[in-house]
Amino acid sequence: MIALAIHYSVGLAIALLIGLATGWWAWGARRVRVEADEPITWPPPHELPVPVAAPAAPALAADDLTAIKGIDAEIAGRLRELGVTRFSQIAGWLPGDIERIDGALGPFKGRLIRDEWIAQARLLARGDMETYHQRFGHF
Repeated sequence: MIALAIHYSVGLAIALLIGLATGWWAWGARRVRVEADEPITWPPPHELPVPVAAPAAPALAADDLTAIKGIDAEIAGRLRELGVTRFSQIAGWLPGDIERIDGALGPFKGRLIRDEWIAQARLLARGDMETYHQRFGHF
């Protein structure tokens, strides 16, 4: 190791001098302070506009959930308590929603899958009554 330092001593000395010069130039140079003849005036802050409340979304009428085979008045009431009032909501259920709703149905658990509520709701939400009647029969 010492042999390497002796062999490269000239290069190391030059690198040290370059490093010191760069450090002096970057950190040791005197910074000039600018003095203004008159005080700095900042423009007044702009007034922020008052936020306007967005118009409320029109309330959509609730669908008759009993049109879905397997949903009677009691189950429709339970679904309303859970915030489900439209075919489009049922049609958009994800696996987590299915588990949550199915668990909240109490003694009616399993009916959601067995009676294909989601498939029925998709057809009813689209208004595709012909396909609904072919697949699930009349109301």
